Amino acid sequence: MGLVLRTARARRPFPAGRRGRELGVSLVEVLLASFLFLAISLGVVPMFTQSMVSNSSGNDSTKASNFARARAEELMQLPFNHLDLTIEAGSEKTTEEYYVRDDGTWRAGPAPLDVTPEWQRFTTIRQYSVAALADDTIEVSEALDAGTDPSLVQLKEIQVDIEQIGGLLTSSAKTITVRTFRSH
Repeated sequence: MGLVLRTARARRPFPAGRRGRELGVSLVEVLLASFLFLAISLGVVPMFTQSMVSNSSGNDSTKASNFARARAEELMQLPFNHLDLTIEAGSEKTTEEYYVRDDGTWRAGPAPLDVTPEWQRFTTIRQYSVAALADDTIEVSEALDAGTDPSLVQLKEIQVDIEQIGGLLTSSAKTITVRTFRSH
């Protein structure tokens, strides 16, 4: 009996025809992956841009409604015959103000030519008799004149209009109107 030695055959790690493809990434694969990444990126970027525009527009709408509500509430707190709620001539009293972002205040308008306000606010006061409610609607044409006997004035309308003049996206400028009534 003789001893037979077997030698281990050297195994090739890759079949002969696949060696180059498995060792790295080809230029075509890199270009294809880059193109795919670019296509996905170009599809997502407009969503981020639109999101920024929508957020800015929503912020402006919130500011406008807060400015209008704050002014209406401020006037609602005054006594019924306060000077700010009294009509001096005609059938309505309108005041104009503009907002300066630098100091965050409303100033009596109109704005000077050298100032570009971000917001403009018009407050209109009208007075009515309770008889204006007879048909369940109050029309502007039913407003009482300034010379009306004060005992006949039972309702006052407070209307605040806010307009955006300047800002980041002036093409989507906001206009908000708040209208409320106060009884005597």
